[in-house]
Amino acid sequence: CHVAPAVAETYYILVYSSAGYANVMLEASTIAVTPLTLGTPLTVSGASEASTFYSVTVPSGVSHLEITAGRGTGNVDLFVTRGTLPQRMSAECRATSGYREEMCYWLAPQPGTYFILAYGSSTYSGGTLRARRLTITTLTMDAPATISGRDGESTYYSVAVPSGVASLRVSTSGGSGYLQLKSSRSVLPSVSTSPCAETSLTASSCLWSAPEGGTYLIRVDALDAHS
Repeated sequence: CHVAPAVAETYYILVYSSAGYANVMLEASTIAVTPLTLGTPLTVSGASEASTFYSVTVPSGVSHLEITAGRGTGNVDLFVTRGTLPQRMSAECRATSGYREEMCYWLAPQPGTYFILAYGSSTYSGGTLRARRLTITTLTMDAPATISGRDGESTYYSVAVPSGVASLRVSTSGGSGYLQLKSSRSVLPSVSTSPCAETSLTASSCLWSAPEGGTYLIRVDALDAHS
């Protein structure tokens, strides 16, 4: 159980067992919370089954918020809750896919302090923890846009699709480099969740037959610098 911020008073603890138990350690301890700066990545590492806590202050006026952890060795899970320390089973966002990177995001996030729990599902090191304002570039249907990205960078785009379109294709072509394309309707694509995900040197496409009208969100991951 995590309490933040802790108030100077007496805390009462109930331990209940539906079966007998013995030699269990009960401990109350203080928790260190490392502050993050919005937009500044932090290199993180941790042991298997170890919990490490961070926090980031999100001001008013942020249109999109993304918090990511991973891209190093091993596997780290991500749990985030606004206003209080997250519990692994009941966090506001639980990112436990086991992929190279875990992601939590908010569209029009409420301002305040977001508390982050990085949990080692295995020993991890050399990964990056980052909270940032997410920029989503608006595309126009049937109007190609020239894009580029640095190695390891993710960029986001959106396109409004009207009702009644017979088919929809979101694609990349030409240029140089190595990238992964992901796209989904209404939901920001993540590393682990996307109706469409295709990896290619630069030629990738996502296809929909009789797509629903609405906003389609696109993520381009630079597995190598591309332009």
